[in-house]
Amino acid sequence: MKVMKRILLYCLIMFTGISIHAQDKNWGVGIGTYQSKDLLLTPRRYLGVGINFQKNYETNTERFLKLITLSSVIGVQKDRLSYYGLMIGSHYSYNLLYKLKNETLSVGLKFAKSYNNHYFFGIDDGHLYWLASMNLQPSVRYKSEMKNGRNFIVNCSFVLAGVNSRPNYPNYMSNFKLIHLFTNQFKNLSFVSVADYLSPTVDLLYFTPNKRKFGIQFQYQQYQEIQMLSYGLNYIF
Repeated sequence: MKVMKRILLYCLIMFTGISIHAQDKNWGVGIGTYQSKDLLLTPRRYLGVGINFQKNYETNTERFLKLITLSSVIGVQKDRLSYYGLMIGSHYSYNLLYKLKNETLSVGLKFAKSYNNHYFFGIDDGHLYWLASMNLQPSVRYKSEMKNGRNFIVNCSFVLAGVNSRPNYPNYMSNFKLIHLFTNQFKNLSFVSVADYLSPTVDLLYFTPNKRKFGIQFQYQQYQEIQMLSYGLNYIF
């Protein structure tokens, strides 16, 4: 229970002290399915569900579109032998896009920072297993406006280059403390490129005729010994 309280506290701290000037601000909340396999721990795949929270900022100028997203997820996973694990993730991105003709298509560059923690208390209650990344991503945005009032926006990106962090397994000691939720992401940093770190992301925003908004996200990550796959559905308000 102590670990659960610490991780929930970490989720709350993420969204404090944020003040950004933007034309449009909205919140998102939803659920998702999450898969992970970390060979530092076990070759078995963990499957689970999680709750995600999102804060979005959007600023439009004549030529540029600026998008800022902050999100957090917490969930539970288990493997085929019913060993359970806890997952927590955080994500920040700043996307600067240049509007092309008719503003239907925009292209640009995104800076992203993500931090994924896994705590497999069913097998190993002394370690955190994480993947942290700070990177640059080419980004494309397509916007479609339909006659019946139903609109959608698709955002696609992939990691071009950045810096990643993973546990240093041969010297990985059992020393879990609250502070490590914040400091592990700066340990064992390594430069990565698209050849080392495969991480495509696709976001779909769907607008109903009464202006309700829903978000669907797909993300895959593969780096060294870890693979992660997630699907999320958000209601945006």
